[in-house]
Amino acid sequence: MSTADWLLYAEGDLKTAKAALEAGVTNNACFHSHQTAEKCLKAVLLGNEQEIPKVHDLLFLIKKAQVYEPGLAQFTEGCRFLNQFYITTRYPDALPGNAAASLPTEEDARQAIEHAEAILNFTRSIIHTT
Repeated sequence: MSTADWLLYAEGDLKTAKAALEAGVTNNACFHSHQTAEKCLKAVLLGNEQEIPKVHDLLFLIKKAQVYEPGLAQFTEGCRFLNQFYITTRYPDALPGNAAASLPTEEDARQAIEHAEAILNFTRSIIHTT
């Protein structure tokens, strides 16, 4: 896979996140926002000839990626925000209590999409795909 492939999939995840928000499915909007950021960070690692770790922890990935692209540091808090959605948005039993009460809010989904889009835009600006 190339960095272009990773960014193509990241773009697809962002489109899916936006469509999910439009449909009122906030958990999927947040999950796909997380996936957008994850794929961007993995593209940065691949673009710097690093092995792509089989992890989903955005804080781990951004720490590794900013060694090569220090400008990514500005997205650490966004990654922290997005990180909370990886498990909890996929499995109804990830949190105690009523699953419906645990769903991200519309505002959560909007913020998740904003963070993901900012990371994607920055990644596009630093990675030159062929």
